[in-house]
Amino acid sequence: MGGQSEGPKTAASGPLSKPLSIEDLGVSRAVLIDLAVKLLYADGELDGTEIADRFKIALPVAVDILDVLRREKLCSVLGSDRGVLPVYRYGITELGVERAREALTRNEYIGPVPVSLAAYVEMVKRQGVAMACSVIRREDLERALNELVVSPSLINQLGPALNSGQPILLYGAPGNGKTYIAQNIVNLVLGSIFIPHTCEVEGQIIKIFDPEYHNLVDGGAQTRDVERDARWTLCKRPVVMVGGELTLSSLGLIFDPISKCHEASLQMKANGGIFFIDDFGRQLLLPEELLNRWIVPLEAQVDYLALHTGKQVQIPFDSLVIFSTNLDPSTLDEAFLRRIPHKVMIPNPNLYEYYLLFQRVCHSKGVPFDKDGFSYLVEKYCRDADRPLRACHPRDLVDQIVTIARYNDQKPVLTEENIDQACANYFVQRPSEGFREA
Repeated sequence: MGGQSEGPKTAASGPLSKPLSIEDLGVSRAVLIDLAVKLLYADGELDGTEIADRFKIALPVAVDILDVLRREKLCSVLGSDRGVLPVYRYGITELGVERAREALTRNEYIGPVPVSLAAYVEMVKRQGVAMACSVIRREDLERALNELVVSPSLINQLGPALNSGQPILLYGAPGNGKTYIAQNIVNLVLGSIFIPHTCEVEGQIIKIFDPEYHNLVDGGAQTRDVERDARWTLCKRPVVMVGGELTLSSLGLIFDPISKCHEASLQMKANGGIFFIDDFGRQLLLPEELLNRWIVPLEAQVDYLALHTGKQVQIPFDSLVIFSTNLDPSTLDEAFLRRIPHKVMIPNPNLYEYYLLFQRVCHSKGVPFDKDGFSYLVEKYCRDADRPLRACHPRDLVDQIVTIARYNDQKPVLTEENIDQACANYFVQRPSEGFREA
């Protein structure tokens, strides 16, 4: 209600503690001076409040940084906006311009003050994904997979695997819902975590926050009753999904020669959330390359990433890693498989499950389900053609029938004629089914 007091504010603890001094920021003065002169050089005249907002730090700490610049004659006070408290405006000096240009040769980053590597590591440990996975229960998984007919035995195997927070391998023939299952179980890993904009390591800047994977909670702003370090943004637990585009370089720090900053690796962006590798084995890199790259991280839960200077940095590897593959697991390296505790086969549906899937899809698409049409489909295009049942058939074939009906300006129904046309479009004909080889 209007006029209601916000109440006392509570101070956050640990790495989220609100910095009250330059030393509390956890980064070197040289980095802070470089950042401040670059900002003044780029934007010209700024007041202390504007600088504090850009740096995501408290005004008194920003003023302390600017006082350092003044003592070194890198900036000057141009005036103040009088109010209850004066807010000074600052401009860069000629000496500051020289320092800014020199700083830009090191990197072009201008933004929130980076957090230290130590603070980042501690926050990853505090926000471990295993904590979010451990609260998942059977009813949660059944609800997440309600659109797919899943056998109780699969739920019995998949549930504890997900609850453990350990790596999972989903394998089986294509078209049985591995990707669907993975995409829906990621929604069970609830909660939010704090993610920094950037991290500083020995003067090098690593950009961590990525809007493609890090979705802000309430704008990422600090809550009304908590005072904390605003350099950290509150986000939903990240979900990083990759397929055939995955390369070995994306698993390392990527140095941009123009901005002279590093982009965090994909697994670093996935820390505290889920890293889902779809169609494992179809990437540009060979399966063996990924297996060799991740054997140590999967077991030790730490990764070693290289800066462009050659310096190796130890980073937490804390995400629920889910592999989805059509490969036969027996063809994969045994040492790698040993580091994936949960290997879950997604089997072909049996006839009853296939029947239920067709019913469910027909209902969702507004197509009357017809037992005779279903029996005709199974007999002619599965049994007689020696074609295995796949969980994707009901959705794909009913979509074909809906499209055929729309084109012919008719109502979609499971007639033999519509089924024949849908199957002719969908299934690849074999030579024995009338295909003439050239």
